[in-house]
Amino acid sequence: MSGWSSTGVGRLAGLFLLLVLPLSLRWLPIGHGLPQNHVPDTHVVRCALGMAKDKDPFPPVGRYSTYPYLLPYTLLPVYAAQYAVGRATGEWSGSGEFANRVLEHPEDVHLTARLVLAALSALAPWLVYRGARVAGLRSGAWIAAWLVATGLLHLHFSVQERPWGPMMSFLALSIWPAARYVRGGALRDLLLCGAAGGLAVATHQAGLPLLLVAGIAWFAGPHGFTGGASLRRRLGHGLVAVGAFALVGLLLGYPYRLVHGATDAGQVAGIAEAGESAESSGGVDLTLGGQGIAFDIRWESLEHLSRALVGYDPVLVLLGVAGIALSVRRRVLWPAVGMGLFWFAFFGTNQNDHVRYMLPMSVLLAYPAGLAGERLVRSGNTGRALLLLLLAVPLIQALRLVHVLRQEDTRTLALAPLGDLPAGTVVAIDRYGPQVPMNRASLELLAGLRPLGSREAHRLELLEASAEYDVDLDSIGGPGIGVVPVGDLFEFDERHRGSRVAQAAMGLGDGFDEVLRGLGVTHVLLVDRDPTDDVPSLLVDEGSALLIERGQGRGELAPKLSPLSTGRSLWTIDPALGASGGEARLPTELDFAATAIWRVERPGPRLELRALGG
Repeated sequence: MSGWSSTGVGRLAGLFLLLVLPLSLRWLPIGHGLPQNHVPDTHVVRCALGMAKDKDPFPPVGRYSTYPYLLPYTLLPVYAAQYAVGRATGEWSGSGEFANRVLEHPEDVHLTARLVLAALSALAPWLVYRGARVAGLRSGAWIAAWLVATGLLHLHFSVQERPWGPMMSFLALSIWPAARYVRGGALRDLLLCGAAGGLAVATHQAGLPLLLVAGIAWFAGPHGFTGGASLRRRLGHGLVAVGAFALVGLLLGYPYRLVHGATDAGQVAGIAEAGESAESSGGVDLTLGGQGIAFDIRWESLEHLSRALVGYDPVLVLLGVAGIALSVRRRVLWPAVGMGLFWFAFFGTNQNDHVRYMLPMSVLLAYPAGLAGERLVRSGNTGRALLLLLLAVPLIQALRLVHVLRQEDTRTLALAPLGDLPAGTVVAIDRYGPQVPMNRASLELLAGLRPLGSREAHRLELLEASAEYDVDLDSIGGPGIGVVPVGDLFEFDERHRGSRVAQAAMGLGDGFDEVLRGLGVTHVLLVDRDPTDDVPSLLVDEGSALLIERGQGRGELAPKLSPLSTGRSLWTIDPALGASGGEARLPTELDFAATAIWRVERPGPRLELRALGG
């Protein structure tokens, strides 16, 4: 293949495989959900806009984000260019108009962020190829790059304005000089490896363990541990790598520590599962910036995350596991394989079982997978035919995900029938439901429960002004309807099927019925993100709560409210393709993507509007 790739046609094919294909797969569905945003993570965009608004590149952690600042810094010049173009074309005359445009049409800046972060994510296949080539792979380097370019897990998290996709590119960037160091032992390579790891931890706190890439390269390198000069050289190299990791991470990710000092404990967001109760979250054992992690082992996570990883990338897992055994004698692959084994052992058994924490495996498994694929190439025609069939699977999966994400979300479809409800209707919107334009009374109610967000406050200001002046409300979706957001009234623990009244709503009642009826709610929009699991929305769940495994409530049943009394169903919007249905979690992470992407025809959960019971 190396001879073929040296020709003009080969170079064009290589350019397509390493750059054009991955970028195309990531940009095609990039507008999913817009103008609404159904991925509940706006840290990066919010932080960049906050820095620009305050003209402060070092805001204290927690003001806008608990994530590191590298990606907001990346977006700042892009947003400056976007502002300049709009100013030149007359879309806005100054920063005030631009700020109002962002408040009324946040999709403009979110789309920009998605495009930039997807482009960063799309660099991973090329970086994997370069690292695999240094590791001695030939056709296997192309195979490894293909598996990342078309890998479903990597693709899925590359089309969101979140830090996970770019962090994978920095991971792949660190493997490249790590392999060079194992081969040659040059200090520059270990320094670059540490610096690349620093970029990863400056992207998200989960990049902290990636210092181990440099550590394994340092251990596997050619310099010995015996003799004074050799030992001093090796120790010096190790210190340089750690220093580069820490310096890059601190300056680009956590510079606020130099300005504001250490992070206050109250600003740390634990990474316990979203929706887990305070009793079961159990606190954190290690904090970095505004995020924390607990070290508790939870064996149920191993089954869940293993199944999820296989569901996303079955071919990558098959070839990768086969290639791990072949990698034992290849020291140059130890940084990738060793990092992968550590990552899976730690995060695969952690109490926090978010699927996104398996994302580094989409890169780290590619190297041994390329080695196994190279063996198949050399095994003869049968092996090559089998390999081609296997490599077709991730491309088919990727194209299917692209197609589904390009369809209209169920929550977008729900906006029209919700807007047609009779005057005086008040709808309780379940968690993960549509972002419905709220009327003035609803926003005033919400302001009594929690501080309004910037968009909510801007909308309320315009609605109040419209009572006295002629204000065009079309830009904010009209006068809105009566809406009560359930997530601001109640706390939910999905893992243990628990629920309780939120602290802010304690004075409104003791249960679903009392609180919602007291607020004049006439209808409820129920959300079911997995109709196949026999667990409905926790608002109407009649099942028993489960035992809490950790934290202050350990060994007790999670608190649970009596189910909401509802009347007849008025309409349903179902993303299912056919009668069988499946997971309805898109555009967020899936528990078993191999079947889920084929059982829905559009993103979004199953929605059902019911009248409240008498």
